[in-house]
Amino acid sequence: MHRDGGAARIVLDRASRRQIGLCRPRHPGWLLPGLLLGVLAASACFWLGSMLYGAGPGHPFVSIAHNYQLQPTSGWSPLRLHLTFTIAACLFSPIGEEIFYRGFLQKVLEDRHGARRATLLEAALFAIVHLCHHGIVLSAAGPVLQGASAALWVGQMFLLALGFAWLRRASGSLLPAIVAHAAFNAAMNAWIFARLWPQA
Repeated sequence: MHRDGGAARIVLDRASRRQIGLCRPRHPGWLLPGLLLGVLAASACFWLGSMLYGAGPGHPFVSIAHNYQLQPTSGWSPLRLHLTFTIAACLFSPIGEEIFYRGFLQKVLEDRHGARRATLLEAALFAIVHLCHHGIVLSAAGPVLQGASAALWVGQMFLLALGFAWLRRASGSLLPAIVAHAAFNAAMNAWIFARLWPQA
């Protein structure tokens, strides 16, 4: 099992990996726009949420902070919590989601619907799936949609996904999109632990 070089090599040859972006970017300079996009997008989400909802439940980052607090981390220091959640958020979601959404799904949809429609479809799915982080509250009566704040969050995630897709297409690689996704999650956690954690 360890000699196959990774799961991607089992199902994809080199040309196929390149088609879905599992290759180096055309220029390493594309990593910087990815980093900036992620940080600026997360900061925009934080400030817009703060202006509209303060530190209340309508703020998407407050919902994410609450999700963190549900984890079995009693007695952990804020620094340990910050590092633990951030390291995980910068590794698993960016790599897995970008390979799936901007890699496999984009290619499948593009073959059927063309590049533009495929990008819109995968970005819409990405945004809707992220309602699991904010926008749907479980109550005794069942799931409840948070209305305007949920719609705003979906819109923000849709635009973010379009940004990731642009990076992938312009650079020819998933790596800048992965960097952008990781930067978004890192900046999001920085805002959460700097500004929202005591109130979350």
